[in-house]
Amino acid sequence: MKKLVALVFVFAQVLVSCSSSDDSASVGTAYLIKRAVANGITFEYSYSNGTNKMVSFTASGQLQTYEYTGNLITKTSRYLYDPSVVDYETTYEYDENQKLIAETFIDYHSMTTSRKVFTYNADDTVSYQGYSGNIGNPTANGLTGIIYLNSNGEPYKVEEFSNGNLLFKKEFTYDDKNSVFKNVAGFNKLLTMYDTGKTNNLLTSRTYDGNGVLVMGYTNSYVYNSGNFPDELTTTQNTGSSTTTNYFYW
Repeated sequence: MKKLVALVFVFAQVLVSCSSSDDSASVGTAYLIKRAVANGITFEYSYSNGTNKMVSFTASGQLQTYEYTGNLITKTSRYLYDPSVVDYETTYEYDENQKLIAETFIDYHSMTTSRKVFTYNADDTVSYQGYSGNIGNPTANGLTGIIYLNSNGEPYKVEEFSNGNLLFKKEFTYDDKNSVFKNVAGFNKLLTMYDTGKTNNLLTSRTYDGNGVLVMGYTNSYVYNSGNFPDELTTTQNTGSSTTTNYFYW
């Protein structure tokens, strides 16, 4: 279980790469990540032929796949042990302006689901309502949240509440360079990729409990290439442990 939890965290940290000014399906000469190596684990990324639409990535026998409608990611599937059996699945829904309005996560081990429905506010925040329950029939669970966005659409603060009581708060800072994911079609639409940057790279992440006590945090430092994309990432936990990730691009 410890190995699986560690791998899930590295998946979140490594799930970062690429650069372009829009969601165009043409790759051209853009930086697209093809490989990342972290903690001795190699992540291999693949794309639909001639496009910047990510098809899948693999690591340590695990597989995650992506499905698109146009240039929007509409489903991801995670296969932990058997590439023919889906363990976890997330679906994404968008409005006519291509804004994410809902995401639904399914755990096929417990046969349960959780769902967030998003509302965009005039003050550059996004509110969400939480639902959970059996697959196909989630009900409101009292969870609500607010995502605070900076001028690049990156979340710099997230607050989640249970029946009005603060459960946790997350705070983030970013650099001014190109995110590893910047050129991957559709990634800039996803709201809850808190452990990565979509336009810029995450520098710090801090999580506080409902009483304001720091419960988890880390700091990232980067070595950049000539295109201002990360070639190397060092993540240092607030406990003092660190991990180095190296990126390789097409």
